[in-house]
This record gives sequence, C-alpha cells and structure tokens, in this order.
Amino acid sequence: MDGPSATHFVTLLPHPSPEMPVSDRELLSFLLKVVLTMTIAFAINMPDITRYARSPRGTWVTQAVAIPVVITLTELLGTVMAASSQVVFGQVLWNPLDVVMLWDNRAAKFFAGLCFAFANIGTNVTGNSIPFANDLTGMFPKYINVRRGQFICAILGYAICLSVSSDKADTHSN
Repeated sequence: MDGPSATHFVTLLPHPSPEMPVSDRELLSFLLKVVLTMTIAFAINMPDITRYARSPRGTWVTQAVAIPVVITLTELLGTVMAASSQVVFGQVLWNPLDVVMLWDNRAAKFFAGLCFAFANIGTNVTGNSIPFANDLTGMFPKYINVRRGQFICAILGYAICLSVSSDKADTHSN
C-alpha cells in the first residue's frame, strides 16, 4: 500500500515543534484564553438551552460533563488533523476545508461538505437562533413565540448576509 498508513499515527504527536520565544506564563495565559474562548459562547447561552431540560439533573449533565468533553474532543481532533496533514500532505493545514480540497474522491468531498453544513446549521441554531428567539419571546410574549422568533432570526440572518455579500460583490467578481 502506497502513502501514509495507520502506522504513521505514532509519529504524529511527538513531532518536534519550533522554539517559541515566549515564557511559560505567556504560553499558559494564551492557552487559557483559547480554551475559555471556545467555551464562553456556550456558557453565556446555557440558560437559554437548559430551560428545556426535563429535570435539574439534565442541566447538570450538560454543563458539567457533555460540554467539556465535546469541546476537548473537538480541539483534540483539530490538532490531530493538523498533525496528520503534515504527514499525509507534507504541510500543516489547520483549516479542514483545505484538507478536504486535497482529497481525490468526489464522494468523500461531498459527504464532508454535507457534514460541515449540518454542523454549521446545528451550531447556529443552538448558539444563535434559540437565544434570539427566547429574547424576542421575553420582550414580546403576546406576539412572538419561540418558533416565530427563530423564523425572524433566520430572516434577519439572511438579510444581513445578503447585504454584506452585496457590499463585497465587486471583490468576488474579480
């Protein structure tokens, strides 16, 4: 079998990295900032999402167990993907879309794109649509329920994206 195989996985993580001209304190503060940045958006929106839990235990499990585990796995998979891209393609690629573009199989590209679209929709619904709808429901309870609030969020989101796209249309056409 030609090319990299599963036996190369052992060489991924202990790969030497270039020396960083920072102190241990600067590195620790940077890493804490990165970890907090990944979790703070979910922490802020947590009351909007956990209000639909059926029991107090459901909110505890989500906040204390699921979110740290899922976020840690996501960050670990990103690191392993970047290290794997160095072994497979000869360059460190942090953007998953760049890695997908280097694949030869069109079906694999399609299903990877489908997974990205599904993840993007899921992230935006939980992170943007539900909190926005809950806020609108709280401000206008007589006229807006959660479903209507989510539709308003979707319409505003598309309107904002269209206005941003039309402002930059000359950049895209060149």
